[in-house]
Amino acid sequence: MDRVRSLGADEVVDYRRGDVLAEVMRLTQGRGVDAVIDLVSADSATALLPLLRHNGEMVCVVGRPQDKHLPPWEKAISLHDVALGFAYQHGDADNLRDIACAGETLARSVAEGRIDPQISRIISLDEVPTALREAKAGHTQG
Repeated sequence: MDRVRSLGADEVVDYRRGDVLAEVMRLTQGRGVDAVIDLVSADSATALLPLLRHNGEMVCVVGRPQDKHLPPWEKAISLHDVALGFAYQHGDADNLRDIACAGETLARSVAEGRIDPQISRIISLDEVPTALREAKAGHTQG
């Protein structure tokens, strides 16, 4: 939690302790948050939907949430899928140019020091399976 605060977070909620939804709603005085980025799963994204305020935005990287449990006409949310694999398989030349442009923008931001990729270590190709297991278990940072 200290690391996340050092990166600029005003508040940090530990998902392993207590009710995330209740804590976020307490911290926002019941308003909810403007945005959620879910990197875990469709189930995780679905569980986080109630955190969004009206006109909130969710970015999903691993799976799309099921919004059928949100009451209709209470929240207008924007859902953004990051589906690079789908774009590579089914996208057209414009999609691929957009992905390349986003990659170039990100690389330029890193090169100019505007984004810190927080590299904690550099591994060999042989170490990839172990590193992936560590990441899956939540034992990595950066």
